[in-house]
Amino acid sequence: MKAIGTEDDWISFTAGEPVKGYWNYIIFDRSNSLDNEFEYVDISYGGGHHQHKANIYVRDGNSGASFKMSNSRLAHSQGYGLLLLKNYINFVDGGGNAYAGNELGDIQDE
Repeated sequence: MKAIGTEDDWISFTAGEPVKGYWNYIIFDRSNSLDNEFEYVDISYGGGHHQHKANIYVRDGNSGASFKMSNSRLAHSQGYGLLLLKNYINFVDGGGNAYAGNELGDIQDE
């Protein structure tokens, strides 16, 4: 999944109401695609899944996963802003990212 906004025109993934946990998460599941990239994306009010509480959830299933994020904001999750699960994840922090109001913390690397 590639979501590329601009400084003047952000992409938003949010809830119908400003309630933490309103929706589950965006998942990158066992994908090493270079298209797994967010830039100028605002993701908020997710983390409602009963087990994997995060706005963005990246898991590798022992086969690897990649995700790059730049100039984006993860906010108001009922869990983490970003949850990285397993050992073979290539998370590229392109800089300029912001985190706010995530109940369990900003980034969890398990």
